[in-house]
Amino acid sequence: MHQMGKVGSRSVVDSLHASLPDAQIEHLHTLTEAGLLAVRASCESRGKPVPPHVIDAERVRREVIDAGVEADVITLVREPVGRNVSAFFQNSVGDLWEVPDEQIDELCKRFIEGYAHTQPLQWFKREFDHVYGINMHEAPFDKSVGTRVYRAGRFRVLVLRCELSDEAKSTAIASFLSVPRLEWVRSNETGDKIQRHVYARFKERLRMPEALLDQLYISAYTRHFYPPDAIAGFRAKWSKRPSHGEAASGSLSG
Repeated sequence: MHQMGKVGSRSVVDSLHASLPDAQIEHLHTLTEAGLLAVRASCESRGKPVPPHVIDAERVRREVIDAGVEADVITLVREPVGRNVSAFFQNSVGDLWEVPDEQIDELCKRFIEGYAHTQPLQWFKREFDHVYGINMHEAPFDKSVGTRVYRAGRFRVLVLRCELSDEAKSTAIASFLSVPRLEWVRSNETGDKIQRHVYARFKERLRMPEALLDQLYISAYTRHFYPPDAIAGFRAKWSKRPSHGEAASGSLSG
């Protein structure tokens, strides 16, 4: 697995471990030399130990990427606002109990004004261009299905939309890996880590500015992976406007 954070990757990894206990499975967010060096430097500057997942990524970089070894890669995409909301809560909010509406409103303001909203728009260009030589925003993608398999030299890459049903993701992964079936395990839901009612109230009260929605939903990233009716649904959900498009669905998984 090689994907940005908060796109439902933990469920995929746990499902792979459950169904393929003898397979070597990695769960990585960056494989670029620059990215790994930056994370290590940040940890060292703060006097923090380097996380195990970074050490694993450095090993995969040496033993697979730089060594010329073939590999199968699974990655996921998620609509940017839903992904960012989930990441904001995990990384910035922490555990909350019952809070007054004004504190929820302050959290919404913090998210709108202070979060780096364009992070998911740049991830594939930063990672896949450099690691696999794939310009994912130009590679054909079947928006009607929500999955696609690519071949890039010694790498096979499966791209999945996070918003697909568990059954659709399980079927696509099983086909990609040529296994009869993948036992699906739901893991790492944001709502399990924080108080569900606070998270739900945040999403109910959050109203994203139209200019920010324009930036995120007119982006090459979003338009490449999602059809217009799905994008209209996402916009309606986060702007609180009625939509004639398909209702947006989403996952809280990380």
